This record gives sequence, structure tokens and C-alpha cells, in this order.
Amino acid sequence: MHVITNKIITALRSLVRIFRTFLIKAMAVIFAKQLVFDNFSKVLIVAPHPDDEVLGCGGLISTLVSRGKEIKIIFLTFGENSHSSCCNVSSDYVASKRQSSAYKACNHLGITSSNIYFVNFTDGSIPRNINDLYSNAVDNLCSIIFEYDPSHIFCPNPLDIMPDHISSGELINSINYKIKSNATIYYYCTWFWIYAPMKIFLKLNWNNSFYNDNSFFLGKKMLAMETYLDYEDLAPCGDPWPSKLPNELLKTTSFKNELFFKDVKPEIFASCWTHYSHYI
Repeated sequence: MHVITNKIITALRSLVRIFRTFLIKAMAVIFAKQLVFDNFSKVLIVAPHPDDEVLGCGGLISTLVSRGKEIKIIFLTFGENSHSSCCNVSSDYVASKRQSSAYKACNHLGITSSNIYFVNFTDGSIPRNINDLYSNAVDNLCSIIFEYDPSHIFCPNPLDIMPDHISSGELINSINYKIKSNATIYYYCTWFWIYAPMKIFLKLNWNNSFYNDNSFFLGKKMLAMETYLDYEDLAPCGDPWPSKLPNELLKTTSFKNELFFKDVKPEIFASCWTHYSHYI
């Protein structure tokens, strides 16, 4: 009976995720405008963990590379805790695996190792704006971003409802304000597709939503994702090093369009933290 109940719950959860994804795609078709890259000069991609950059904007990265734009990627963590509850391996070993995969995956998208940076925040504990370590985290990133002086920054959408993803957006907002940057911030979507609470994503300003048609570079994006999910080099538990990802999430890598939002308001971040706190 317990097994049957679990199967029913899993099936219902999958149906909810499919419906949510369908609704988001429908709204994107109605409201989202195609990104125009004429004024893009230097682009910074901020990823909480290795694989987020591919899931959220792998097609965008390849598109920008093809147009000769300068791109750098910052990983805020090594994703070292992805197997902390299932495998008897050190976090340093997991970090080395995920860092190696990141270099290979990004190379598939056209990004060389010289344009990839790792910031050693703790996986699962990127400081948020109520944390004592938050100001130090802002300072640590400020010098990198100030020196690069990007025209556009892409970071995770808070509606991914992952604490590291919400914190990443807060950090970028604070840094942009502190260094008085004129960089335009876009929020890319990863877990958003299957986790975004309907009552919150319906409150987003969809008039500030954009898409990139990455159909021409879809093969590169999927090859980069396959690099992270290398089934010939699995963790001791039998799952890929980024951990086992939901099928509904993996299917988003094959979407023709990637979705981005601009000017996500502070109250949206607050709503995301509230929603997350109710489910931990």
C-alpha cells in the first residue's frame, strides 16, 4: 500500500509540474519579447552551481559566442554538497568532479577556461541578505564584477525556489547598486519551470519577459548538459555528480526558447523566501 501511495504522489507531482510548465510556456508565447543583442558588449553569467549556466542559458551563451560577444561565467560554489547525504566521498572530491565537468561543458558552449571563475561560497549556504556573512560576500564579488564591468548580467530567477538561487539574485542586485553599475540584469529560469509557485509567477511583470531562440544551438546545449550527466562516471550512489535531476527539469534543456525576466522586484524575492520557508 505504501509503495502504491508513493507512486500516486509521484504521478500527481509530475502532472502538476507538466501543467505548470505548459502554463509558463503559454504566457511566454503571449508576453515575452525576443532578446536583441545590439547593445550587448560584455556579458556576465552568474551560476550558483555548475550546470545552472547550461540549464538556464546554455543556448544564450552559444548565441552570444557566435556573435562575437565577450562572456565570462562565475560559479558561486563548486556544488560540493550534491552527494553529502548519499555517498561516502569528501566534498573536496565532489567539488573537483563538478569543476572538471564545468570546464568541459562550458567549452562545448564556446567558453574557454580563462573566462571561467569559481568563488568558494558553501554549496547550499550562499549568504542571503539577512545573514551576517552577506556583506562579506558582496565585497568578495564586487572587485571581480567591477573590474570586468559587464554591460549585462544573467543570474538565477528567485522563483527557482532554491535558496542558493534566490541568494544569488540578491547578491547581484546588491553588488550592482554598490558599484553603481549600469549593467542590465536578467534573471534566467532553471527550476522555475517546475517549481515556480503559480501565485507568485502570475505576479511577475510579464511585460519584462524575454526569450532567446536557441534552436540553432540546441545540440551544443544538450551536449553540455550530457557532460554534467556523464553516465560513464557516476557517484558511488549511481547518480550523476550534480545528483539525480527530475526528468521534467531535464526536458527543459530541449526547449526551443529560454526565458528571462528583467526588473524582478524585491517583493518577489521576499515572497520566494516565504514560500521556501513553508516547505523546509
